[in-house]
Amino acid sequence: MYFTSPQQKQELKSYIKQIRMPLLLSGLGGLPYNCLSALVPIIQGWCIDQVLSGSYDDVVYAVIILAAVTIAYQFFRFFKRYSVRVMANRLSANLRYSLMEALFHTKNDELELKGSGDVLNTCVKDVDLLVEAIRKTVTEIWDTWVLMLAYLAALAMLDWKLTLLGCIPLPFAILCANAMKKKVVAKNELAVKANSEASVKLKKTLDELTFARMSGCEELNLEALREAFQKQGDTNGLASFMKNGLAPIYLGIASLSVVVVVGLGSLKVVNRGMSVGALLSMISLMGTLAQRSTVASKVFNVQQGAIASWHNISALLEREQDGSGESLSAPVNTLELAHVSYMYPQARHTAFCDFNLKVTKPSLIGIRGAVGSGKSALARTLCGFYDYEGSYKINDCEVKALSEASKAALLKYMPHQLSCVNGTLCEVITWGSQRDNDYKESKRQACLDELNDDKEIGENGSQCSSGQQQRISLARVLYSDAEILILDDPFANVDHKTEIQLIDMIRELANRKIIFVFSHRPLIFDVCDQVIQLEGGECDEA
Repeated sequence: MYFTSPQQKQELKSYIKQIRMPLLLSGLGGLPYNCLSALVPIIQGWCIDQVLSGSYDDVVYAVIILAAVTIAYQFFRFFKRYSVRVMANRLSANLRYSLMEALFHTKNDELELKGSGDVLNTCVKDVDLLVEAIRKTVTEIWDTWVLMLAYLAALAMLDWKLTLLGCIPLPFAILCANAMKKKVVAKNELAVKANSEASVKLKKTLDELTFARMSGCEELNLEALREAFQKQGDTNGLASFMKNGLAPIYLGIASLSVVVVVGLGSLKVVNRGMSVGALLSMISLMGTLAQRSTVASKVFNVQQGAIASWHNISALLEREQDGSGESLSAPVNTLELAHVSYMYPQARHTAFCDFNLKVTKPSLIGIRGAVGSGKSALARTLCGFYDYEGSYKINDCEVKALSEASKAALLKYMPHQLSCVNGTLCEVITWGSQRDNDYKESKRQACLDELNDDKEIGENGSQCSSGQQQRISLARVLYSDAEILILDDPFANVDHKTEIQLIDMIRELANRKIIFVFSHRPLIFDVCDQVIQLEGGECDEA
């Protein structure tokens, strides 16, 4: 499978183990490719010597050997590159799959604290940076380290003393790059932060685009967006320079090796201690060796830059729940909250506090309150989304202790805004399942008969009216047939006639379920078994 998560998701080596087969194949191609490539300059020098000697047959033989070696090493080069690309694609897919698994098991308040822009930046940009660093590292193991060893061996075969003298500048180029690693990491962390801020600002601008046009605030939003992009460009430019722009300096240091070979080798040719072909071979080999040493230096910097990306990825992976917990299945008989409170992360006051309620099935509970009174926070707490204080039990089982599967089966939440990708009405309501009878019943209960089943509703219901969006969101919850329903403002943007129909439906449904209705509309409260008034985070029975 291409999309799998390792058992130890917080350890990078677990993902490396998943791609061990393409790693092995890249070695089977990389080792012979780089060993053969070291022979090419030697054979080229041999060809030149044969030309200078005037032996036609030897020249033809040398050219045939050169062509055969060139074809062979290009074949292994293709094999190695294909394996590395397969490795990178699988690694990227597995990392993103693990991140999605972690996000699906992370509590909503933690995700809200992290921010959608940060999450998006981690899932896209950070994964790309990390995978690219690993790809380059694997590639350079063969294209740099193995190649350098092969070239050193070839140079030593031609003249080991000259090779030792020529290699003196190479370690200095690598040491210079290694000395810059702390600065590279620091600049890359600033770039990652700027990327996240720009993503957040862009998403906010797109979300508020219509409102900004209506209120004449386009320029203010664009100016804030320009500032975020300017900061992103500056920090990314500096980070890119630190990772890639210093390569000419490293190359300049490493190129002194070629100068040594040219100078001392030329003296040997003049004194007939070396052939012209051998000197040209050594110059070619040492030039490539110098260039690859700078690539090795560059890879050091890329690796250091990827450290910040892995920190962001592992931080999200650490949020994943272990999937354990108590199992609780239907039927639900009682629901009880005792001294339940909730405070938003990093907030200075509670969203609601000391909430007490005991409900037996069947029941219809109405909850009302002014804007900012804590209704939405209470609704999400009832769903198990938020990490509350106090005791919240279903059938004497603490909700915190329930497994994610049990909570998903028992509790269904209707948000006050529809959130979905584009699809047909049927696909959005059923999440792509095939229970036709349940779908038709849910559609009828939500008063959606005026919409065709194959109607494309658009992202977040953009092709539907506000009232239709609300009823589609309601139909999704009804389709689930859960024991406990939490409906947040189900009558928003709905006309009076449809509101009456929905109230009758909810009242009838509450004869076999526990339903919480959060609303500003007064009519629903006339048919509720119990009505709770929220004021400033505190509750009273109305």
